[in-house]
Amino acid sequence: MRNPVEVIIQGNVPSKSNSYKVIPKGLIKSNALKRYEESFFWQSGAIRDQNIDTPFEIELDVFYPSKRSDLDGCLKVVLDCLQHTKTITNDNNCCKIIARKFIDKQAPDTIKLELEKNYNIAYDMTNTPRITFEELKGLGKTSGTAFEFMFMGAHMAVSNHAEVIGDFMQRRVNFLTSALGDTNSELYKASQTIDVETELRPYIISDLADKVTLAVSATGGPVWSKKDGIIYAGNADHIDETLKEIKERTMNRKNNEPKEQ
Repeated sequence: MRNPVEVIIQGNVPSKSNSYKVIPKGLIKSNALKRYEESFFWQSGAIRDQNIDTPFEIELDVFYPSKRSDLDGCLKVVLDCLQHTKTITNDNNCCKIIARKFIDKQAPDTIKLELEKNYNIAYDMTNTPRITFEELKGLGKTSGTAFEFMFMGAHMAVSNHAEVIGDFMQRRVNFLTSALGDTNSELYKASQTIDVETELRPYIISDLADKVTLAVSATGGPVWSKKDGIIYAGNADHIDETLKEIKERTMNRKNNEPKEQ
């Protein structure tokens, strides 16, 4: 006899009447059912691929947003999802169902805590920083250095996979370059000599004020040249023009300064 397993699945269960569409050849799944099945699949890790092929019973606590939904409308959908995730081999082995209906605002704190814990586990396992509006609002004014620490896990994950992903992207670029040469005779010679390298640059929220402050401090040190500071501050598209303007402003400022008698 298997031990009972408790799983929390977040999302609104579509009713049986809204889960299938009638077409001349039979029934097809609605988009709402397809989305719920996919969500159910990714949340059912603890029970997935159990392949239960003996009589079983199931106990459900279903939370609806209002009283209008019928409890019996979700039973078939849940059984179909259990079969889709290979938790069970066939829903005709179900011999007992205990189902209770709740309104969403009645959801106990234990379920809310369990959902929050699962969210945290998912973010931690994938090294994904939580940058929702609510999370960022709670941080207050955050510097660029703080964002670098926030994204450090994601950047390390990218570095760990850079060799595999980089090779894939490089092969793709090489194929596209060769294909352009084969389909356009004018580009054939260039496609045989051009060298395109790929670079993986992980996403990060940058703080322009911090970058400009650091660039000014480093160039005045001097640690960097003015050109290095301009590149770091993100104005690399207009380096020569910016350097020329800086030089002109400096000369004008010196010329306008009052001369000592």
